[in-house]
Amino acid sequence: IGFFYLPNPTIVSDAFVLDDTTDGKLGTGKLGPVISATASNVLELVLDDATQGKLDTGRLGPIQVWTDVSEKAVEAKVRRGRQDELDRWDAGTASLLLDNTGREFEPLNTASPYYEQLRPMRQMRIVAEHGGTDYPLWSGYIQGWAFDYGDEQGTTLVEGTDALLLLDQPIDTISSAYAGDTTGARIVRVLDAIGFPTARRDLDTGLSTMQATTAGDSAMNLILEAVEAEDGQLYASGDGKLAYRSRHAWNVDSRSNTAQATLGDQPADTLGYADVSLIYDDSDIANKVTCEAEG
Repeated sequence: IGFFYLPNPTIVSDAFVLDDTTDGKLGTGKLGPVISATASNVLELVLDDATQGKLDTGRLGPIQVWTDVSEKAVEAKVRRGRQDELDRWDAGTASLLLDNTGREFEPLNTASPYYEQLRPMRQMRIVAEHGGTDYPLWSGYIQGWAFDYGDEQGTTLVEGTDALLLLDQPIDTISSAYAGDTTGARIVRVLDAIGFPTARRDLDTGLSTMQATTAGDSAMNLILEAVEAEDGQLYASGDGKLAYRSRHAWNVDSRSNTAQATLGDQPADTLGYADVSLIYDDSDIANKVTCEAEG
């Protein structure tokens, strides 16, 4: 069973507007539009409010609430991972085919409850439920909406890419600096430079140290320098966090050294599968390997 979520578009209050006769009043305007399913979910800072005006309780931004569109889902596809242990992790992608017979998933339909909300770079997530537990399969950013009116059931195809998409940003050249950074610390510097959310990071410290850098490249390329120096792993997890694993992670992480599931043809105590194929050949055998440090 899949659950497919889009951000909830219901706006339940206006933003705080300076000098506005209504939304500029103390105790009424919020510092940022509140996007929520119900007013009870509002936690924005409200000036002079007895509850939401207290320091360390109100937030300076909207709360993210998701809309479950599972009933409209026709098909979902998720692609994450890499081909083998020596490859880099590709950006995870997902596509969600929605029943659009009622035209609610058309950006230009002013009668849609999602009007003005169906835009590129909105977040989307796909969750699977098994045994009463939800398992996040993919979380990322919508890159486009495509529409098909070729049969009696209109459909909308939503396609997106995970958090690795956000790393395609340039970083200015700087004077040579930061020699001795651990690989994890170097990645933190790069993420800070592009404003990547701290709450959406899951980063190891790393075991290797880096040479000085002058930056002047994309965030992705600068991060990959650290990943390759470590012989580590960089990927976006199913819950949408940017994950970095050191070269020892495969030996110490429970997900790597402890079996997570058993596949088999006995449904009582194993998970079923559609097909399994194994390749065991000489493609990754090397008789001689040489390497040298740069710089």
